[in-house]
Amino acid sequence: MRIYYVGESRSRSLSVATALGVDGEHWNAVSEHVLDWRRVMEDEFNVPTGRTLRGADLLSPNGSLPRALRRRLTTLEEGLDIMMTGLRVLESAGWRQGGIGVINVCRRNSPFRQHRRRDRAAARERLLELVNASLAEDRRYAFFVEDEAERDDLPALAAGPVHRDPVLAACPYAGDGESGGEIRRDTLVYAPPYRVAGDDELLQMAGLVSYALLQQEDPTAMSEALNFHLAFGILKSVLDRHACPHDPQGVDRS
Repeated sequence: MRIYYVGESRSRSLSVATALGVDGEHWNAVSEHVLDWRRVMEDEFNVPTGRTLRGADLLSPNGSLPRALRRRLTTLEEGLDIMMTGLRVLESAGWRQGGIGVINVCRRNSPFRQHRRRDRAAARERLLELVNASLAEDRRYAFFVEDEAERDDLPALAAGPVHRDPVLAACPYAGDGESGGEIRRDTLVYAPPYRVAGDDELLQMAGLVSYALLQQEDPTAMSEALNFHLAFGILKSVLDRHACPHDPQGVDRS
């Protein structure tokens, strides 16, 4: 079983969808590694572990997190430090514990604003196809976790028919395996789809990865000034390059 945490980031030009996959047998070690980082962030910046970290907040023009935080981050450098350290923590977890595979999709948006929702749905659909192909190759099943705040009336990532495994068959599932894409979704297990990101450090990490990729592909002036547009390059061992072998970072840009 592999657990995928889905993160999304968008600009006017691009839609990015990220699936941070963690193998079930490595989940405890990876989760604890990331949680340790959050505890350090709480000690250094007084950012509670239960607060959601989002790239757009950490690198906002005024350099602050939402007002609900006990202490606002007063400099962009602090937000940058949190983001960069988080990506390094994920990369170190990959070569220490293993069992991490990150799949990324980056699609160019339609120039028409009314098509933005469709663009986002297309990126998610392509992400699902790539995840399914990866699972089929590894002969695994998947469990998806998504951010409740990103729901926006989009359907949860659908799953196909469950294999005849007594444990897996007990999991609720959706979809008939015939819709969308050419790859049959027979490796996906459907799970309770949405969580509050503040309750899940790995879900937040997926969001940070997607934001780092967005800033690499379509950087803001702020990201370039802080050199954050280079941050995605920190990730090496955790990237699932089989998802798109022709791309040096394994990013699907179809």
